[in-house]
Amino acid sequence: MKWREIICWGIIGIWGVFGIVGIWKRTGLTHYSGRPGFKECTLQTRPNDVHRYALYMPANASTLTDRLLVVCLHDDSLMGVDGRSQLKEGLALEAYRRRNIGEAFPFFILFPQARRSWAATDEDLSIVRQQIIQVREQYSIEVARVIVIGVGNGGRAAIKLVTADPKAWAGIILVGTELECADLLAVDSVPIRWYPDSAIAMRPVKTVHAGLDVVLPTALRFPGTASAYRDNQLYQWIYSVCKSTLGGHERPVRQGDE
Repeated sequence: MKWREIICWGIIGIWGVFGIVGIWKRTGLTHYSGRPGFKECTLQTRPNDVHRYALYMPANASTLTDRLLVVCLHDDSLMGVDGRSQLKEGLALEAYRRRNIGEAFPFFILFPQARRSWAATDEDLSIVRQQIIQVREQYSIEVARVIVIGVGNGGRAAIKLVTADPKAWAGIILVGTELECADLLAVDSVPIRWYPDSAIAMRPVKTVHAGLDVVLPTALRFPGTASAYRDNQLYQWIYSVCKSTLGGHERPVRQGDE
């Protein structure tokens, strides 16, 4: 092999290494070291079928006593197989922000990724259920401490998950999801916090669900759907619906943006 070819292949190899490192830095996926951050995880369902997902780890997870798990279902625009694209918006970005300012979330967050639209098939939801079991068993998280957040069509997927087994969930959070009365009747035993896009969207279903907590955009400080994740009352609500398994007390979240 000529020296010119050797040099060329060497440059390509170095470029590839830096490219991989760059991806890991951008996504924040690292091996867990006891500090808050994101961990890359996999679930193998068949010999040649591996499903990638991300897990946000709170500080000192191995010694944490009041363990909660929040499952975040993305909108259809972030579907794929890389296990990272679903971290580009929403709760993942808020987790980055809070970690960087020293106010890291004190709970686990599971970020599954649908391979196709959540509405296209139930296979992706089946994988999500298996990923939840995997995380709960690994970190000893009780069933009554699991919350699901759905964004856009991910909210409808969240309702399907809860409808299948309401007792397995402590609460539902919906961001920018359109709802119908039938959706709420199917999960009337589970508390819901809903961030609709407008006041018009929530009028037909306001009185259907006794545990429905509606937060309109006008009540939030920041514009867009991202404002839901900057709402500190959201995290107080999470601990409120789980307080029966936390000794009857709500656990405080450090104050930041409201």
